[in-house]
Amino acid sequence: MATEPSPVAALSLDDYEKHVTHIVRRAAAHGPVILVGHRLGGATVSRVSNSVPQLLHHICYMAAFCPSPALPSPDACTAAPENANALIPFDLIIGDPEQLGVMRLNPRTGDARDLKALREMMCAGYPDDAFRQRLGSMQTDESTTAYAGRAVGRAETWGRLPRTCLRFGKDRSPRPMRWRLTTPSGSTTSPPLRTSARWTRHPWRSSGWRDLILGTRWK
Repeated sequence: MATEPSPVAALSLDDYEKHVTHIVRRAAAHGPVILVGHRLGGATVSRVSNSVPQLLHHICYMAAFCPSPALPSPDACTAAPENANALIPFDLIIGDPEQLGVMRLNPRTGDARDLKALREMMCAGYPDDAFRQRLGSMQTDESTTAYAGRAVGRAETWGRLPRTCLRFGKDRSPRPMRWRLTTPSGSTTSPPLRTSARWTRHPWRSSGWRDLILGTRWK
């Protein structure tokens, strides 16, 4: 795994935006679209919101990156002071990210130390079966090019969309959701920003965060 080339390495936020925009166009033909992004997916939400705001009814950042003019990329958000005490799995990274073009982890590991670190980073408090299910849903590689991509919402597009921000209170991985991140500093929106925030301690309970999103006013 330390040297195996990754097909993900060639992908950028442009690719993610293009792919998701295509899906949004298809979905919009059937009714209002609510676009939800988790972690790196938040950058894609912002990019798609800039591209086709007229096709989106609501956007949601679920413990997701929401770059701002001051912190314009997921990399910049990760390096923010808010994440000084975050658990970042440098010891678990496989291979050289600069050579591979990806940050590679092994969520299928059987190593007890690695499993403990992964659980503490993102799943503290999970029951074991839910933790294993979360690991099973993870891919091994994340594109470093995508993390470096700019994804700042624009006032005339992203800024006009109502949005919900979900924060997971026990999440120890880098915390991209801070008010100074979810509300791009120095930007103006018309109409004014319409952002609601919610906390949840149990992100593995999909019905819980779904109810939080659906409980938002969709006006």
